[in-house]
Amino acid sequence: MNVIHTSTTSTPRRTSRREARIDEILDAALEIAASEGIDGLTIQRLATAMDWSVGALYRYYRGKDALLVAMQQRVLGRLGRKLEAARTGAAPAGSPASPGNGKCSLCGVACPKLSWSSAS
Repeated sequence: MNVIHTSTTSTPRRTSRREARIDEILDAALEIAASEGIDGLTIQRLATAMDWSVGALYRYYRGKDALLVAMQQRVLGRLGRKLEAARTGAAPAGSPASPGNGKCSLCGVACPKLSWSSAS
């Protein structure tokens, strides 16, 4: 796991709050990567976008590489669920978006480089 400071003695409430913060970080990182590219995603840029200190982000990720791994895991996990849903004919669990709303169905952000149409 690439997340720093994981504790085996965390309370369920603390764990839930930590998971929510991780989701918030990944959401913001995916938004930046979609709009500015991977090179535009830096820990400093992410901290500024989230109105957090750089040090606060380093409590969750050791650096950009660890953050990129977490982003990749999230998107690939969603892809796996979508593929499994397509295979079984079930609706995918945890889908953040659909092409009908102009957002990527894997990462949940609007990517200016993607153009959704009804023909897709």
